Amino acid sequence: MRRTAAVLGTLAATAALTLAATAPATAAPTHRSAADGTLVLFLSGGNLVEYEDPVGCITTPEGPTALFNDTNRRVYVSTTSCAFHPRVVDSVPAGGLDSLPGDTGSLIVWS
Repeated sequence: MRRTAAVLGTLAATAALTLAATAPATAAPTHRSAADGTLVLFLSGGNLVEYEDPVGCITTPEGPTALFNDTNRRVYVSTTSCAFHPRVVDSVPAGGLDSLPGDTGSLIVWS
């Protein structure tokens, strides 16, 4: 009986350590709320694209040159589209205007 209890105790401890080791360092938000405001994306050729109350990952159209972040959140700039794991290369603070790299693929607005 003692041996069975010791084995079960060891298995429980091992399972707890395994789960703790594989858990993310920071918990991901369970929901995302939209930012208040508008993102204005400047495209080559002088066109503009506006995103009202953006949230999450936004795949950019071709030719983005600059971003005006008229929201209450920081916007992260990625060189990959939303279909892939975003590779953040820059960010634009709330109220900021910044040029974008030529290979910008998406914008990320997290809550």
